[in-house]
Amino acid sequence: MFKNDSVKNLVKYVRWVLFFLIFSSVIVMIVLYRPKTGLKNMKVGPKEIKVELVSDMTKRAKGLSGRDGLAKDRGLLMIFEEPGKYGIWMKDMKFSIDIFWIRKNKIVYAEKNVPPPVVGTPDALLPVYVSSTEADMVLETAAGFADKNKIQAGDMAELVY
Repeated sequence: MFKNDSVKNLVKYVRWVLFFLIFSSVIVMIVLYRPKTGLKNMKVGPKEIKVELVSDMTKRAKGLSGRDGLAKDRGLLMIFEEPGKYGIWMKDMKFSIDIFWIRKNKIVYAEKNVPPPVVGTPDALLPVYVSSTEADMVLETAAGFADKNKIQAGDMAELVY
């Protein structure tokens, strides 16, 4: 009788240890391999916001098109391989935005309160907004961000690591 109880207790103990190890492994895998949101912190003038990074041509061309809006503390940061005069259009946009062209972590030009196009405007008639100065990044935020936070050309704009 005594041996049988101690074997049962040992089996129970081993089961609990195995359960704990499997459970712990699953938790560790969830934490380590959960999908990344892609949001990074960026300081724009005195304000820190979260930005979605976009570095491939297709996603840069799409920008914020098709979205219903953008939170006041969010932005879309387009990163370019080389400095250049990059144009931004408002194809399929549903809301107004502020656009900032950035070179070497400094805002070189800002276009405020850029309105969405009239629905049905042909692509060929959409205005393209371009900085007169070369940039290596372009940041899009909700309209009013620049005025609310007193952001202007010359202010710093850099990712916070």
